[in-house]
Amino acid sequence: MADANRTLTQEEQVWRLWDKEEIKDLLNRFAYYTANNDRRRAITELWVAGDENRSTASLGYNNGYYTGLDNIIAHYVVDAEARGFEALSAYSGVAQTEDNLGYGCSFVHTMNTPYIEVAGNGRTAKYIGYDCGLSCIGSPDGSSDSNFTFAKVYADLIQEDGVWKIWHLLIAYDHIIPAGISYGDLDPEAPWGADSVERACGDPTVRDVAYDALYGWVDVWERLPRPYYSFDNAKAYTADGKPACYKIGLYK
Repeated sequence: MADANRTLTQEEQVWRLWDKEEIKDLLNRFAYYTANNDRRRAITELWVAGDENRSTASLGYNNGYYTGLDNIIAHYVVDAEARGFEALSAYSGVAQTEDNLGYGCSFVHTMNTPYIEVAGNGRTAKYIGYDCGLSCIGSPDGSSDSNFTFAKVYADLIQEDGVWKIWHLLIAYDHIIPAGISYGDLDPEAPWGADSVERACGDPTVRDVAYDALYGWVDVWERLPRPYYSFDNAKAYTADGKPACYKIGLYK
């Protein structure tokens, strides 16, 4: 308890500020690697590597959570490559190789307005940011499936050998909107693109309502990073840490 109430020295405060810069860099690189289809590199460089952390790692979307790094890799890397080869197969004159994955496609991811809290013991941190993106998958006939994407991004980070790593990630889509279509012309029952979100999120290990865009940021207040001393799994960005508004309020 004494450590929890201790005032940081000026040098320690500087290091905490630098921790936040490194965490911004970490999540920004994750956005760029995802946009550039460098997904294996993202796993190798940015995600946890220790056995215990790998087993408890998670990647969440609106419809649930992939638990354990092996399941995350199966979705984030392997399934994404399969979708890439499927899109590439439409181009008969293009070699079906990994180097050509993404041919005729464009993906953009950003990480805006980050807010970060580093734990009092300096071992973990919590992050929230916003991803304003674009997904465009072209076809040989010149048409494309193009959508604007908007999602809140929550993350639990942990130090491994003095380096910040992604441990838990939750990508909560607010909207996936087709390009060139008036917002007013979208399905009034699901104007935020429920079908597109389901396709993007795949089939998580733990099926759950991790986020429902129809309720308009109802979770943000409870999921907002707040000052804390040590990691608490009950407040993590995982299935175990789902806010009370989802456990006893909206969904019973």
